[in-house]
Amino acid sequence: MKNSFTVPQLLLHIALGIGFLTTVADRSGLLGQMGTNNIEWGNWDNFIKYTATLMPFLNRPAVNIMGSIATLAEAIIGILLLIGYKTRLAAN
Repeated sequence: MKNSFTVPQLLLHIALGIGFLTTVADRSGLLGQMGTNNIEWGNWDNFIKYTATLMPFLNRPAVNIMGSIATLAEAIIGILLLIGYKTRLAAN
């Protein structure tokens, strides 16, 4: 059976990959300061403060570790989706 969805799948992989990498860039301050159009955090400290509100049961060093793990995972997933390697694994 012929797969007629190859181009839409490719475009979806690219869009999702860019979406994941954009949030990583926002957390690292590459997109601008907080308060700029479409910038949620603007730097790592603002992101960790927000993460701490989601996990109030953790102390600051643990929140830092969890934020780092989440950021690393999002960067890896974004790169995998963009280059098209292990896309099924990255999309799950």
